[in-house]
Parts: sequence; structure tokens; C-alpha cells
Amino acid sequence: VSAFSPEDVSTDIGELSFITEPSPEDYVYECIVSESCLDDLLLKFKTCKYLPTCDALVIRNEKSIAGTLLTVYTICELNHRCELWWSQLMIGNRSCGNLL
Repeated sequence: VSAFSPEDVSTDIGELSFITEPSPEDYVYECIVSESCLDDLLLKFKTCKYLPTCDALVIRNEKSIAGTLLTVYTICELNHRCELWWSQLMIGNRSCGNLL
């Protein structure tokens, strides 16, 4: 049985053209937030954000956890349920937290 040696692999430089140095935008500061502090922040959102024309009062917040993603919803007096905040970056409808 022979052992693998990196010298045995030849690589065309064209294959590496996608590799670049990270830019400042590639770095994301991660932090831990206490739920009680998040709740204090959520109290600042007093009116519905579901529609630009809805100014009904927010009557409650809901939190949903899927894996490591926390999503916060507001529910207004007219029963609009609005996604207000995500704890992680989203790519389309997928969270990035489990990938980092």
C-alpha cells in the first residue's frame, strides 16, 4: 500500500481561479445574546411591519427555533404575523449558522 503524497497531484492554475483572499465583508462578528435582553429590544417595535399601510399595535412576539436559527415574529391587533428578526444570516430561505 502506498501513501498519498501531495507532490503526486498536479493542479492546473485555472482550477484555482475561484480562490481569493477574504475581504472585510467576509468576516461576521458572532455573539451570544441573552433572551431577556432580546425581549427588551423587541419591546421597541410597537407597530406592525407586515404592510406599509398597517399601523396596528403589536400585541405579542413569537419565537421559533430551528436548529441554531432563532426567528422572531410580531403579531399585531389585526393578526398580521411578520418575520421581524433572524439570529443568523440567511441565503434564500436557509440559515448559514450550521454551515459556519
